[in-house]
Amino acid sequence: MTEAGTGDGSRSGEDGVATSAGDATWHIDYHVHTACSSDSTASVASVVDAAVAAGLYAICVTDHDTIAGGQEAARIAAGRIAVIIGSEVSLDDGSQILGIGLHADVVSRELEAAAVEIHAQGGLVLMPHPFRRGSGLLRPEVRRTPAQVDRILGLVDLVEAHNGRDTWENNERSRRLVLERGLAGVAGSDAHRADEVGRTFVAYASAPGAHGRDARVLWHPTQRERRESPVRRRIMEFYHAHERQLPGALRSAHRALRRRTHAGGPRRTSTPPTEQLQLGEPGHPVPVPVVTVAQTLRLQLALKRTLDVVAAATGLLLVAPLLAGVGLLVRRDSAGPVLFRQERAGRDGRIFRVLKIRTMTVEVPAILGASRADLDAARITRVGRVLRRTGIDELPQLVNVLRGEMSLIGPRPDLPHHVERYDPVQRGRLAMRPGLTGWAQVHGRNEITWNDRIELDLAYVRDWSLRLDVRIIALTLRVLVSGRGAGLAGVSQNDS
Repeated sequence: MTEAGTGDGSRSGEDGVATSAGDATWHIDYHVHTACSSDSTASVASVVDAAVAAGLYAICVTDHDTIAGGQEAARIAAGRIAVIIGSEVSLDDGSQILGIGLHADVVSRELEAAAVEIHAQGGLVLMPHPFRRGSGLLRPEVRRTPAQVDRILGLVDLVEAHNGRDTWENNERSRRLVLERGLAGVAGSDAHRADEVGRTFVAYASAPGAHGRDARVLWHPTQRERRESPVRRRIMEFYHAHERQLPGALRSAHRALRRRTHAGGPRRTSTPPTEQLQLGEPGHPVPVPVVTVAQTLRLQLALKRTLDVVAAATGLLLVAPLLAGVGLLVRRDSAGPVLFRQERAGRDGRIFRVLKIRTMTVEVPAILGASRADLDAARITRVGRVLRRTGIDELPQLVNVLRGEMSLIGPRPDLPHHVERYDPVQRGRLAMRPGLTGWAQVHGRNEITWNDRIELDLAYVRDWSLRLDVRIIALTLRVLVSGRGAGLAGVSQNDS
């Protein structure tokens, strides 16, 4: 049995042990299917032959809801390549997990029970393609809370940092999840054809004694940076969220169309696998950029900052008389300072003090049994209601724009203790400077839910362009004229 793969272009030594730059490495593809799966036509023998040809040390055969393919592969591969017997378990809610190192089929179809069953066999629970629609445990349409995400991650032993059949966008999310949480990450080709085996693998620096915990590097072909249209994404998320309630004929038609068009899948080429990501020791999070901005957008970002400075300086000169008059009205309407300062989280989570015109009384009224939202509503002054409806209370933030803490357009700055509860995907809204107005503000402002605001902000970050900023400015003017969505936010923005 060879100890190392040569799919990276390395050569075999005279003793038959493959080497990479003079050192042996052990390559494992953690996600391979055979014809024992309902959606694969690759014979077990062809999969084994392909794995040997790719120079792999081992493959993990994870056919859907059965270990028959893995057992047959182990018999055929004896003496040629190691086979880890596994199974891709379909859970009741449509999610999927991989059990690896099994000796019996997994019967349970609930996540916690299935994890207990896999561990009872001495196996490991691997979470594949976490963000894939319809089957990923952390898929967007399920809208997991941070507590639910923590619970799921506590049940799994390994997380797929890259899946050979998933989209660039989903794989980028998976990579960030593994790095930012310090998880035991691995990768797999998710091969459904023999020629896909070994296209994605984990290279261990020494014979792997602990899957996902020894020093390892992920190898896979470079994917084209390609983001899905937000409109299409929302439509498909809605479909997958309700797929189980749809007629069987409609679900079958969708699967047939998907197989025919490879919709949402990566573009496969003959490009060989290359070294992509070196993973550190599990339990040690690694700070990584939440969103990668393409080089072609850097000039636009520089122009955006220039426009921010020019517009903020010009705006402050123009509204100075208005702000002076508003300040007098605020002082006459209620006791307290004109300006209100509050700590907020800016780009990459950096804390700054946002400026606003005070719209609430300083004193908190004593109302027995009243909620925080009710107390905040009772504290809004007469002048404050007008200021909030027109957005004039936000004008002092032009100073924050000049300081470089904010932009004219961007996600609204959130409170630091809210940001601390963001999951890795939600932290994507911190990739750009917060703004005076943004995509969420022109889609309902405070009338939409907190989760919807986060999703809209993430869509803005993913699809940002100067053209989108111009569109948001136009929509903001329309919102200010109508006063739509100007009530208190569902999450308290107390300015006392």
